[in-house]
Amino acid sequence: AEVMDWKLSLEEFSALPQVEQLRLVLRTSTEHTLEQDLKDRVAPLLHPLPCPTSAHLLHQLLVAEVSTRPAWCAHVVKHEAQFIVQQQGATGGAHGTDGWEDGTAKQGSSTSRGHISEGPRFAAGPEELAAAVCAAVVACSNSSAWEHLQAMLRYTQEAMGSAQEAAHASGNAEHADWLESHSASLLEVSGLLAGGRALAKYGVDTSVAELKEADTNRACGLIRTLLGRAERSGASWSEKDWSQVWLDLKEIQAHALPCVPAIDVKGMFCSSLLRVKRYGLARSYLHGTGSVPLRPEQAESLVVAVASELLASASTLEDDSVEEAREVLGLVPSSSKAAQAELAFLDALQRLAELGVELLPVQAKQLQQHSGGDAVHIMAHVFGLGPACKLHTKMGVVLEIAEQLGAGSPAQLQQVKLLAARSATAAGDLAIAAHLVLELAASDAAVWDPTAAARCTKASELDEGIRGGGFGAQVSELAADIACPASGIVSLTSRGVQAGVQRRLLRVAAAGCSSERLPCVLDALRAEEEAGGPAD
Repeated sequence: AEVMDWKLSLEEFSALPQVEQLRLVLRTSTEHTLEQDLKDRVAPLLHPLPCPTSAHLLHQLLVAEVSTRPAWCAHVVKHEAQFIVQQQGATGGAHGTDGWEDGTAKQGSSTSRGHISEGPRFAAGPEELAAAVCAAVVACSNSSAWEHLQAMLRYTQEAMGSAQEAAHASGNAEHADWLESHSASLLEVSGLLAGGRALAKYGVDTSVAELKEADTNRACGLIRTLLGRAERSGASWSEKDWSQVWLDLKEIQAHALPCVPAIDVKGMFCSSLLRVKRYGLARSYLHGTGSVPLRPEQAESLVVAVASELLASASTLEDDSVEEAREVLGLVPSSSKAAQAELAFLDALQRLAELGVELLPVQAKQLQQHSGGDAVHIMAHVFGLGPACKLHTKMGVVLEIAEQLGAGSPAQLQQVKLLAARSATAAGDLAIAAHLVLELAASDAAVWDPTAAARCTKASELDEGIRGGGFGAQVSELAADIACPASGIVSLTSRGVQAGVQRRLLRVAAAGCSSERLPCVLDALRAEEEAGGPAD
């Protein structure tokens, strides 16, 4: 026996598990010496063992060694597979000769126990070899072993194919079906391996075991990582290169990560195309029919999402990403309500900037989110940002902007007018403020009859139901602020307000202002009535 680089007594060696004995005697074995090592070192150990035991040892050996010696394991599998193919050719498909089906049969067919046959060193049949190789491929943690793992599967598939052909040729349909079930396992693991290799191509390190156990969240994470790497390195890629990315993704999804629907993978791919500004290619994938067509609402959703990402990155409204967002939104038909709403939203911000109020898209979106999508909240912020711009003097444009931001209902537009009236009051533009308040008081949004106060001279005579809260109360309070401020009653006619307007404002104020302010308002209204003046 050749000299080993270890020292172990026979008793200690015998006490080791059988797989550890094998690993020890094969520790110095290489791809070049494997054939001789199997004959000289392994065959004597396997000779007294039944076939199932030696086949199980192959399983254990491959699983234990594949991560550190994948090339060597590939040669072991090749050796076993070649013998199986040769045996099938020699036996004409009579599977089970030389003890293959007999679970207690010993390796070799010689009648002399001292002679080691030239038979399979581990006595593994095609199904046993398939099980061992599948387990080894799944167990491998070596991220650079893809080629060797592929070779292991290829050798095993060749052996399995030979065994199946032989079984069909001999008329053994039952055994052919049995082999087919093991072939399915090989195909499954081969798909996982192909997916792993495709991921590795883009620098995403993973393992077959991770792919096999991946849930939807982890699978989506792997795909996003691949696409993220492609986005960072693919700026100069051709359309052909990006088309290859899609082909690789389809293979990964179909064979390695089927828990992620193909349509979702395509959506993520289209989003990446948009981020790297491949708009022409993105359009063809967004609207193409192909094998994985996107539904119109899906295309719309991802286009809006990417446009939102671009707008969120804009440091000014002149930023390039704003124009890119417009181009992205233009990739879906004009019938897309969501895309058109985003374009209108962006136009509104541009128009506000022209009026002197600069609100970045990310700020506007945050306001929208915090308010649950209420555009009136955004307009309140706008009026707070631009008092010097006197937005209340440009109500036609302001109301159009409010609609573009999403304040499209009559009630919302009345709220915007109320904001403008408050802004005008704060700016001292009482004529505009009074006009807006009286317009609001006459609208359906007010919840009281403003003429009711004209018939009242005392607070106790006011119907609390008529003076109810809500929007009407806000209008009344503002009317009181204009016509009966805390600083004392002043003549509005001296402030550019038409005669009779103050009396009308006091009536609106009396209809719904707070109980604390009501006595003062009624006194002022009584004084106006006694002083007389133009009828209104």
